[in-house]
Amino acid sequence: MVALGRLMLSQRGGKVKNQFIDKLRIYAKGGSGGQGHPSYGGVGGKGGNVYVESSSKMTSTPQTFTLPKRFKAKEGENSRLRCLQGARGNDVIIPVPLGVCIVDDKRNVVADLDKLGQRVLVADGGNGGNSENDWKGTMGQTLSLNLELKLIADVGFVGFPNAGKSTLLKAMSRSEPKIAEYPFTTIRPQVGVCQFSDLRQELELYKQHLVEKPAIVAFNKLDMEGAGERLEEALELLKAEQPIIFKDIISISAKEHSGIEKLKTRIREIIDDETEREEDGEENMEGPGG
Repeated sequence: MVALGRLMLSQRGGKVKNQFIDKLRIYAKGGSGGQGHPSYGGVGGKGGNVYVESSSKMTSTPQTFTLPKRFKAKEGENSRLRCLQGARGNDVIIPVPLGVCIVDDKRNVVADLDKLGQRVLVADGGNGGNSENDWKGTMGQTLSLNLELKLIADVGFVGFPNAGKSTLLKAMSRSEPKIAEYPFTTIRPQVGVCQFSDLRQELELYKQHLVEKPAIVAFNKLDMEGAGERLEEALELLKAEQPIIFKDIISISAKEHSGIEKLKTRIREIIDDETEREEDGEENMEGPGG
């Protein structure tokens, strides 16, 4: 199965250098706690925390997934006669695209940010000076982390070996997959389909929920001799078996770029419709009171 990301559906023409940033190493330091005031029992302010948060304003492109390498939260304020309780230091929130995995230097996964607005504490601020620490504020947590971006695909291509999946991917996006006149040019294909009647079973064996996903049939290679007759036969077979309910059936020639824009537009429409449907479902579950 060949995956196609949403970004690819909106890109048109031109060459793109291999500048996709999929890993970023950062340094995070929580703010130190403020000093206490032992004579009057004043407590220093707690140091600020450093968080990583998935944001809809960040996308998985080279231009937006670029961040400073060092993040330091503010220190807590010292206790004073006029304000015995020191103010808390300001937090730092690092915005990242949806799908970022936070990994420490020992390759332990700190968190997977797979939901928008998900926030994870990565560097805790130090405690303010008080009676338990001899009125001396403690240092904030310091560590280095790797932010690893996982590309979340919106579309998967499933089809016969040598059906033109890689050619179609190249025609619809800026990627440069391996293309040749023999089958299995895509390394490690994840799903192989032999005939329509096996499609549902193959997808269920791979991941059962895939059969419930919206689907389109794209009949490729219409530039070949006798393609029209084969298309009619395939349509009859598809109507008879109905292994999966398809949203649309589109005839294309990836090699000649025929029907590609229509296919891209239809995919875009279905993605938008499904996204809107899912958002409406979530709002209905929350109810009037949120």
